[in-house]
Amino acid sequence: MEKQRVYDGFTMRIGLALSAIVTGVVAQQPPPQSGPRPSVEVASERFDVASIKLHVSGSGYEPQSCSNGRFVSIGLSLIPIIAWAYDLNQGQMIEMRQRLPKEGGKTTLAYDIQAKSERALTKSQCKGALQALLADRFRLAFHWEFREGQVSDLVIARGGPKMPRWSETDTESGFNLTLNGTPAGAAPGAARPTGMTMQEFALSLTNLAAISSGGGDRQKPVIDKTGLDGKYKIDLKFSNRPPGGDQVFEDPDLETALQQQLGLKLETHKGILKTFLVDHIEPPSAN
Repeated sequence: MEKQRVYDGFTMRIGLALSAIVTGVVAQQPPPQSGPRPSVEVASERFDVASIKLHVSGSGYEPQSCSNGRFVSIGLSLIPIIAWAYDLNQGQMIEMRQRLPKEGGKTTLAYDIQAKSERALTKSQCKGALQALLADRFRLAFHWEFREGQVSDLVIARGGPKMPRWSETDTESGFNLTLNGTPAGAAPGAARPTGMTMQEFALSLTNLAAISSGGGDRQKPVIDKTGLDGKYKIDLKFSNRPPGGDQVFEDPDLETALQQQLGLKLETHKGILKTFLVDHIEPPSAN
């Protein structure tokens, strides 16, 4: 019975990770940078108008998005919003959440945020405007911390890649994961993703490893070193036995599945891990 509880909890964590991967909640992490960073970074972009309200339970949910200069996030706490604004991967987001200052307890509250620029913004510009909004209205201050740790390179295995290319004419989902015989579904109402670039797939592997580490090092970035461009169809079936579990699954483990099914493999080495640490955050100022 105890082993079953361990397995059920482990499976739930993996399921949440896969749902986040499928719905694309966390964006691509930027390459590591050297040297100190200022605790407050002021973006050049600004929204012209913004409304921030405490979320009313049961009033709906909409994940963060930005289109034509309009940013919307309904029912989310600041943790995923900050992660989206600063391109944090799942491991970085977990580190940030666990090491928030005491005054940062308000980040657990859910907010309805709507902001708009009079001109169209690219996704990158929208993220910059959101960074400015977080600094102006929530007084967000932070710094980056760097340390040595394990990094995995995603490379092409012997025999070459086995994933078919995705094209604009494809109508089916281009990204399907099956864990322990159970398909990973997208969140309710979320669109299934199209094909993935190798950079996006490397991020999905980073996020999966962060959730399934079982209390170990939560940051183990996977960096695309395949040299492959364009989008590919990813269909991956694997198993991941939890600590203390004795279940037997038909599908191979993740690293074996990568080689057999996709023609890819992971090579682990020492590298620089980049952590986003919040120094100060407070409830939002009035609209």
